[in-house]
Amino acid sequence: MNFQYNGDINIKLRNVARLSTNKMMQDNFKIIKKLGNNRTFLVEPSKDPGTRVVFKQAPPGRLEAARFLDAAGIWKDLDHPAFPRLISVDKQAGRPPYILAEYIAGKSLEEEISEGPVSEHDAVYCAAFTTEAIAYLHKKNPPVLFCDLKPSHIIKKPGGGYSLIDLELLTVYKRGKVRLPAKGTPGFSPPEQSLGLPEPRSDIFSIGAMLCRLVTGKPPEFLKQNEKDISHGLYGILKRCLADVPSGRYPDAGRLLCDLENFMLRRG
Repeated sequence: MNFQYNGDINIKLRNVARLSTNKMMQDNFKIIKKLGNNRTFLVEPSKDPGTRVVFKQAPPGRLEAARFLDAAGIWKDLDHPAFPRLISVDKQAGRPPYILAEYIAGKSLEEEISEGPVSEHDAVYCAAFTTEAIAYLHKKNPPVLFCDLKPSHIIKKPGGGYSLIDLELLTVYKRGKVRLPAKGTPGFSPPEQSLGLPEPRSDIFSIGAMLCRLVTGKPPEFLKQNEKDISHGLYGILKRCLADVPSGRYPDAGRLLCDLENFMLRRG
């Protein structure tokens, strides 16, 4: 059945879908806590008590739901330790689609920053880990873009290492093809992304923005004001990552990773 999403009908259908989703959750899951926004929860499946997974519902709107499902289709094929496993996708008619994904315990980098800026060594180590994971995406055929890198989407795991979460803006890159803007997050997304033209070097900008936030505690627009507090070598890396136009940035994640690793070697 095809619905027309407009006016009062739109509101009524959303309410019906919300009620359907709420009942489905009550029947099938025990909610442990909310994670981030009102669409994401840590849950225990009723049929598998003791197992905790992430429940994430698609945002409202047909186009947004379609993007959500496209990202899920990309996510299910990823095989890299930096990304949590996608367990299942539900797209039953009459309610918003949702996914179940592996739960990664730990503290987000945004929480880490709330306690103060991170040391350059630790920040660059995290950026190198993240860049290697992004390089894996970019080397896929066709390349995959993350499109929403930021400190709150990176978890520092208790046993060491990091995990990139919230993969709902994963996008297949097709050169020169205009797509719906993958909005990302202001301050962490480059100008071309808001125009619907994200490309691999857009993720490099986001890595630079994240790294700047880690070492200064401030967004990248304050990079110049904080130059004196950043080592010369790291400042050069940040400045190149954060160039306004893609051609001014690192040509690929592999080149950035090389500079990050060399920085750590020089610093010991």
